[in-house]
Amino acid sequence: MQSIRKETTFSKVSASLADRELGDADLLSEISEIVKLKAFNIISHLLMPSGSKVAIIGSKNVTLSYAIASLNPRMNFTAIDLDPKAVKRGNDRFKRPNLKFKKKDIAHIDEDGEKYDAIINVDILHEAYSAGNYNARIVESVLEAQFGALKTGGSMLIYDHVEPPQGEAFVLMEFPEGKDEDIERLIWFSEHARPLHPKGCRGFFLEEISPRFPKTRLFRMPHKWACEYVLRKDTTSLWKASLSQELTFFDERAYRETIWKCGGRVQYSAPQWNNRRIKSCFQGQFRLLDENGQALGFPSTSYMLVAQKIEKGGELRIREHRPVNSDTLSDINITAMRNDKTGEVQEVVSMNQNYTEVLAYAVDSANRVTVFVEENVDKGIINTRKPGIKNIDGRSWSGHMVCVPKVPSDVFNEAHAEDSPRKTIELMREYTGLETVLGEKFEEGPKFYPAPDYIEDRIETYFTQVKSDVQGRKSIKGYDAQDLLRAIHCGYVPNIRLEMQINALLEKLGLFVGGILSDEAPAIPAKQAVEEILLTEEELEEKKFEKKTKFTKARGKYDQLRAKNSVFAREAFDDGHASRIGADEMSYVINNDCINKAVILPLTRDLSGDVLAGFQFQEVPVPNRYGGDSTMLSLPGFNLPPEIKNIDQAKRFIAEKLDTSPEMVSQLGPSYFEHMDVTPQRIFPFAVAMKPGGKSWTKGRYAPVSKLYRINKLDCTDSFLWVIGLTQKMCGPDSDLYAAYS
Repeated sequence: MQSIRKETTFSKVSASLADRELGDADLLSEISEIVKLKAFNIISHLLMPSGSKVAIIGSKNVTLSYAIASLNPRMNFTAIDLDPKAVKRGNDRFKRPNLKFKKKDIAHIDEDGEKYDAIINVDILHEAYSAGNYNARIVESVLEAQFGALKTGGSMLIYDHVEPPQGEAFVLMEFPEGKDEDIERLIWFSEHARPLHPKGCRGFFLEEISPRFPKTRLFRMPHKWACEYVLRKDTTSLWKASLSQELTFFDERAYRETIWKCGGRVQYSAPQWNNRRIKSCFQGQFRLLDENGQALGFPSTSYMLVAQKIEKGGELRIREHRPVNSDTLSDINITAMRNDKTGEVQEVVSMNQNYTEVLAYAVDSANRVTVFVEENVDKGIINTRKPGIKNIDGRSWSGHMVCVPKVPSDVFNEAHAEDSPRKTIELMREYTGLETVLGEKFEEGPKFYPAPDYIEDRIETYFTQVKSDVQGRKSIKGYDAQDLLRAIHCGYVPNIRLEMQINALLEKLGLFVGGILSDEAPAIPAKQAVEEILLTEEELEEKKFEKKTKFTKARGKYDQLRAKNSVFAREAFDDGHASRIGADEMSYVINNDCINKAVILPLTRDLSGDVLAGFQFQEVPVPNRYGGDSTMLSLPGFNLPPEIKNIDQAKRFIAEKLDTSPEMVSQLGPSYFEHMDVTPQRIFPFAVAMKPGGKSWTKGRYAPVSKLYRINKLDCTDSFLWVIGLTQKMCGPDSDLYAAYS
């Protein structure tokens, strides 16, 4: 593998997007940061090959279209608008080689009979619904026409709003003292909403009831209309102008079933929370409660849906259908392991077949890297139906995932032992259909332990360079490495191992991947005296010579892991509804009856002003099974109990555990699955700014973030590597944390 010199191939995307490769700096400077963040979020969900033809459909979205096209110059965009003035302004002022503006109706976007690879609807479907006198059939007909203009296998992105589950259920909205203007606006809105209806049918139910606390006022209304009010309450200049629009026109189920009718599969959907808007417009302004007084959290500020046009009768989703009562597990085994030093026992699950992952790549003349992955891989285990467990961030997938192609480890090891280009060619042809570059052999990549405390699996990665002009198997697709990384960072592809594999590949090639855009950076803690600081790597070196902890098999069953056998059904659309077309029996495990787990990055600041991150040394059994050291670097974490129903509640729960305020708890990127072949458990990463004088975190050490990121003396858990790396990318030059990386 030849090293490629570092150039501006993977340029850093700063918060201003003023990179010369991305677009004209003067034009970009005219675009608001809100629009740039929105554009980055949208383009991150668009995973398409270079050269794809994409339609952007919206109303007066000239600057947004320009920002989207600037962020991905490898795709060709057509911005469609019915307003001729907006189209003229776009073509006159916001020209780009990969962007043009056209005047068309949103339901008639075919361009000379040529179909699109992707279509993006931005804040336009709720306008169509409202203009049609609040008629869902209008949206269905628009989407049906757009799917007709989409290639089979193409993508449909919808960026809009979503009605909350059980939108007609009543909720309470509590206002603190001094919010008379907001209350007056709410009352006015309750009388005038839906102005296109006959006069007597306008508005919605609203009543003021006795307050729970002094100096507050309390109102009762349907959840849907509470969200409608909240989403528009601070846009005073557009308040009456947008009165006729109903933003939350569909709930998640209505979106999904409409897409199904049109011949699409909902690959991914997720409510979105703009943290800047929440902090400036929601926090301290009101509280939403259920009728029992339990906090509901803030409503989502937008909604993202990614659909794929599939062939008639194609799979819509894979999910658990029913449990199977069986004493034998088809795919997994559970063994108890005892720590010889402490006597503690940890159950470990192992699989009957291990795999090696092979990341194929190609490099073009501009030094851009294309990475080849397998699409639509069956990962139905993520769609289990364990009762009482909440989907706390609202994100859902069809069960068809993007993964690195894998080869049975025994087959790969036999071929790799010959160290022969011929064997490399044969293996790649058999398992991917790709053709390796002449003389290329497999090169060793990183090894990962997805869950070294309880899953006996070490993922071994190998790289090989392939010819970009040879088409592989139908399921093998090549994507620009930058596009894949963005899709992982936004949560569309919940595979953190793939991100670390791509980063390792780029590092081998001598390439640099820049930062990401985020509206929520970790909170900066106050200065305080900090004990247990790790200042040098010598202490880590000493760890290598300490007496090693060993784990040996223990008798008995300890019920830490709950093994399940279930039938997972594959569903297709037939005769107006989803029907089952096949099923497979699979085994999986639940760790300590928990599906949602928080992983915490403690942050503190010493008296000299340096920001430090916390970590811990953890004794885990799995590396021992592979002849490795049982001591690993990890982050503290704990299970989120079933009563936690949303991210706001999770933040309050974490803050209480660590004796700080919820404002000091920040999400560090999206949740991800710990091991999609073994467990549906999801990891939710958070950063916590530790409070001076609060409860001390006593189980670990602190070190500058930059030092932690470079530590390689000991093995690290996947969550440790992901969170530390993501923190570095999220914190740009404007953050106090940035000094830690220089």
